[in-house]
Amino acid sequence: MVDTNIDSKLLEELHAFIESKFIEGDTINLLVEIRPGVDIPVKIMLKDLLFKLNHNSCFRKIAVIAEPGFFKNVMSFKDFLMDAEVKTFLTEDRITAMNWIAE
Repeated sequence: MVDTNIDSKLLEELHAFIESKFIEGDTINLLVEIRPGVDIPVKIMLKDLLFKLNHNSCFRKIAVIAEPGFFKNVMSFKDFLMDAEVKTFLTEDRITAMNWIAE
């Protein structure tokens, strides 16, 4: 759950945590919830996109819970660039997102 504004340092910490979950030959499911009011600059979103593209084969599913808007649209765009299934969900659909990522 991301409940604070994201800067380069925090993004690096998040990426290091995600990388620690990679197991050679396996893929992971990732659920990210962006709380309302969190600021994620475009530069940070692009860095995150590059991280996910560089680790494309490590992800099976990515679920993003966010409010409507630019970030949600960017995440939907990732679906076209990645082998992983990427779905975005509104905050009120959090349970649906959790069920989908667990399938």
